[in-house]
Amino acid sequence: MKQSIIFMTGCIDPGGMHMTVLNDTEKRKAQYLEAIGFYLKNSGIPVLFVENSGNDISGAFPREIRENKLEIITFQGNDYDKKRGKGYGEMLIIEEALHSSRLFRQAEFIFKVTGRYKVLNIASYIAALNQGQKTPDMMINLEPGLALADSRFFGAVPRFFEELLISYRPQIDEQTFMFFEKALANAVHEAIILGLNYIPLPHYPRHSAESGTGGGVYNDSWSRWLLKEALLQWQYRIQNAFRLYGS
Repeated sequence: MKQSIIFMTGCIDPGGMHMTVLNDTEKRKAQYLEAIGFYLKNSGIPVLFVENSGNDISGAFPREIRENKLEIITFQGNDYDKKRGKGYGEMLIIEEALHSSRLFRQAEFIFKVTGRYKVLNIASYIAALNQGQKTPDMMINLEPGLALADSRFFGAVPRFFEELLISYRPQIDEQTFMFFEKALANAVHEAIILGLNYIPLPHYPRHSAESGTGGGVYNDSWSRWLLKEALLQWQYRIQNAFRLYGS
């Protein structure tokens, strides 16, 4: 069984970040606290939260930190040119985790989630990680054109972050249309070439959150998710049938 963690990235005070609608720091802080509590209660694995605007919320979880169920790292990493976009800040947070986190160093697999987002069916991904004879090195959804990846929630082995994804940090700049989602997709392509075992997310993520970019609230209703999940599993069965037929 792989030792996995939840890695939450956070920015409580976006400080006028480009293309960010949700700027209320108290509201953002409350959402981060709620999300951390959700993962502590529902994932059954340790949680790492790395925040880049110098707002330390570790005082809200003394017992969980003491019991090594939670690690919180806060640093000043939000003072770059905001026109580069929040994807650059996301890379700086990942870099800080690589350098400073005990949980990251100990983990064999990392589920990375945008900090204020709750993935209500998180337990299904943790269970899927340890099913079958060969565990995946990546669980990441690529968009149909394969040029972009869904960065809200994905999982990968530490090597993927350390050797591939982080190498794209200098290139991230929304002014040149080099978004985090594009860097993530490029890193997936590289990883596949290197022989890492790739699968898309095995279930449809049931997101519960308010978008920081658009300001909208995700529809996390059970009935909507059930329909999306059924369609996804049907798609996977068709793909597997064609794969078996062609082999």
